[in-house]
Amino acid sequence: MDVDLDAIKQADYDITTPVVITNSSEFSEVTIPSQTTVTNDDILLYTIK
Repeated sequence: MDVDLDAIKQADYDITTPVVITNSSEFSEVTIPSQTTVTNDDILLYTIK
């Protein structure tokens, strides 16, 4: 899927995308890296079963 982020930003829409883990109770640990901006190849979170 391709989107025009520049057009979205110019229209003053927020491009923040929430990530929701609905089964977090199934993991012993969920860790989020400290960076606040990510790119396509960045790791968003780590889970340990």
